[in-house]
Amino acid sequence: MKMKANILMTGSSGNCVVATFSDGYSVVFDFGAGAADVCSAEIIKKSNVFISHNHKDHDGDFDKIKDFYKKDIPSFILVKKIELKHSIENHGYIVANTKTSEAFFYFTDYTEIINLYSYYKILEVLQKNDFKVFAMLELNHFSFLKKKLPENMQYGLNYHSNEKTFLLEANRIKEYFPESKIITLHASQRADYQGHNGWNGSVCPENFAIIYFA
Repeated sequence: MKMKANILMTGSSGNCVVATFSDGYSVVFDFGAGAADVCSAEIIKKSNVFISHNHKDHDGDFDKIKDFYKKDIPSFILVKKIELKHSIENHGYIVANTKTSEAFFYFTDYTEIINLYSYYKILEVLQKNDFKVFAMLELNHFSFLKKKLPENMQYGLNYHSNEKTFLLEANRIKEYFPESKIITLHASQRADYQGHNGWNGSVCPENFAIIYFA
């Protein structure tokens, strides 16, 4: 079995990702509005849940599960919170499985990593110990398409990653872990540019990470 990420929801309407290590142990990143309808109770009961920040699209359904999800983190799972710049307090997560030497990265709703020194130290430790990395990084919009939006629709995008932020982080991870898998999260659906130099209801192209790193 390989590491896998099941993106049940991503975007401003709701976010929930189930990430599973090769030994079958799973964690859940975010539990936004509507997540209780798409993420089964059985998954929640056996998983640790990590919430990035207190916006409803990321924690809106958390009250529905907080009393029964698995709270104790196993000794073989290490969790590092990465402070991210957003409109409110926000954290990314690096969750590492020491049994399988694998790590998931989950960074969403941000414009930059705040404490790069600490972050680099984590990357160095994982690299030194030959960890495999699966990174989930926000690519909310493309800056040149953002400019085509009305000003009132641009405002929220100022707190989310564009292609420059995404590529900066994706390439940084690739420098340390050339074989890492990288996928995108939280594409904006604020405008429909289909047929107008854009991509079918989004201000960033589908599968951009796959296209770029192919």
